[in-house]
Parts: sequence; structure tokens; C-alpha cells
Amino acid sequence: MQRYHLLFSGRVQGVGFRYLVSRTARIYGLTGTVTNLPDGRVEAQVQGSETAFSAFLETVRRGNGHSDIHGLDIKLIPTKPRERDFEII
Repeated sequence: MQRYHLLFSGRVQGVGFRYLVSRTARIYGLTGTVTNLPDGRVEAQVQGSETAFSAFLETVRRGNGHSDIHGLDIKLIPTKPRERDFEII
């Protein structure tokens, strides 16, 4: 199990992007959080298997028809063993 910190930039606020991230994470059995940042980016923490994370990322990168990702920073962070769900904050 891995936990990833993601920062999405581009047209990612006000277009249903957090809901796309949340729904996709749940489909692939991932846990974590997603939130809007004051600077217009969206921050997510996503935890699960590398295979599920790769599928999640591929789906999210395609967008929802309204979002447009211009940048994505990803780094590994410590896992949260007791986490059980994915939340929109």
C-alpha cells in the first residue's frame, strides 16, 4: 500500500473535479481526501495499491469534460493504516 500527495493545477475548481476524484477513488477502492486550495489548485491524498492508483490517475487525467489539468505534482507520503473512506473536504 502506498499513499500519494497530489497537486492538480489548471481548470480544476468550479467544474466538478473534486467529485470526479472522489468517485474515481471509490471505484478503485482507494481512500483519502480531496480539497480545493485558495490558489486555484486541488490537493488530494490518495492511498491504496499501486495498480489501483495507476488506474485512478489515468481516469482522472482524462477529466470530466469540464476540467483541464495543466500540471500535476505527485509525491509519496506516509500511509494512514486506519483510513477507511475517501472524503471531499
